[in-house]
Amino acid sequence: MVGNGAMVLPGDASADAGPPIVSSRTFGAVFVEVGVDPDLGLLRPRRARGVYSVGAVVNERTARSQKPGFTRLEAMAWPGGAHA
Repeated sequence: MVGNGAMVLPGDASADAGPPIVSSRTFGAVFVEVGVDPDLGLLRPRRARGVYSVGAVVNERTARSQKPGFTRLEAMAWPGGAHA
């Protein structure tokens, strides 16, 4: 996928109807293997792997903290209705 900004299909609600769109430019991929319970239709993650391009690492400790730190901000709501 390649994109920049909101992806709004024709006939969809206006992009102005919701919170402002926030862009984060990162390079990475996450792969998840899931199991499906055929009786209940439940999905259960079996294993997950994330790979990210971070450039040159100067301090390993701070580099390792970036991924979990950003993950905690993904669904955070800021004053004024903005979302991370």
